[in-house]
Amino acid sequence: MVKEIVGLEVGAGTVKIVKLTHKKNTVRLKALGQMEIPLLHRGGDISQQTGVISGVLRSLLDRYQVSSRQIVSGVGGESVVVRKIKVPYMKESELERAIQWEAEEYIPYPINQVSLGFDILDVDPPGQENREISLLLVGVKNETIQNHIQILRASGVSCQIVDVDALALFNSYVWSNPQDNKGVALLEIGYRRTDIVLIGENHPFLVRSVNLGGFHLTRTLSEELGINYTEAEKVKKKYGLLGVKEKLVASEEEKKDEEVKVKVDEIIRKTLEELVGEIIHSFEYYSSHTEGTPIRKLVLSGGTALLKNADRFLSEELGVPVEMANPFKRVTCDPGRFSSELLTQIGPVYAVTLGLALRKVSSYD
Repeated sequence: MVKEIVGLEVGAGTVKIVKLTHKKNTVRLKALGQMEIPLLHRGGDISQQTGVISGVLRSLLDRYQVSSRQIVSGVGGESVVVRKIKVPYMKESELERAIQWEAEEYIPYPINQVSLGFDILDVDPPGQENREISLLLVGVKNETIQNHIQILRASGVSCQIVDVDALALFNSYVWSNPQDNKGVALLEIGYRRTDIVLIGENHPFLVRSVNLGGFHLTRTLSEELGINYTEAEKVKKKYGLLGVKEKLVASEEEKKDEEVKVKVDEIIRKTLEELVGEIIHSFEYYSSHTEGTPIRKLVLSGGTALLKNADRFLSEELGVPVEMANPFKRVTCDPGRFSSELLTQIGPVYAVTLGLALRKVSSYD
């Protein structure tokens, strides 16, 4: 039986969809697209956002003839908590009742304000003393879910599942790389936040969200260069970060342009210092809890991942190989509509969206 699923990612700067058909172990790409949210309506009070974002969403769904009954969407940010935990062994029916009490130790919000979910990762064998269950615990503030659903309903959408963006990112990677999981870091740099996912034994070992993204880079460039936000965005996309050779070789004919390049590079590097520090801290946490096992590579995704030389910069700062996400490499498609070159180029932007559309066939399920 063929089933059609649409991944819907409502980001702070854009709304994206990926439509897939699922048949056994085969996944086929039917459509993908995105629309930008007007600049004045990115962030801020959700009550002021809803009408504009829902209008953008409705236009996108109409353009690709998406049924509202096919949709899997996601939420993210600091109001989402994902933890790998261990609890005393009990039957699953007992665990469902006990999880609320177990979760209080790990969720930094009043438990009555949070929706909880869990997935069993491992169970100690029978007969083992002090037998335990390893779980992936997920908690999302009710307000975050309600705000998200409010936007969807205003667009006429009633989605099948509200998932977590960071777990969709994980799903996307393990689907595309079924034999290459342990010790991999996933980094999704979006418009207003960055999600960090460290993979252990075929499951998310650590999930974190850092309040820094492309918006913060552009805003800082605007302030430091004395230009408006739109001009700063153009400068960011044009110059990005400098590579080693670019910093060593300067052309006399382009001296003025070279000075701007160097200034932009300095501003972006300084702005990214906090993010690099958070990533290093996450790597150290992973190593300290895995008997010294290091993170062996980082996979980069998100719109800001396309910043010029971002992969080279992160590799130099973190001391690990960095590669761009290629989530479509196991997805079949009509090559006349979707060339492999195109999907490789835009793949990093759709990593989370694809993961949402894979929800029915993901290893996380």
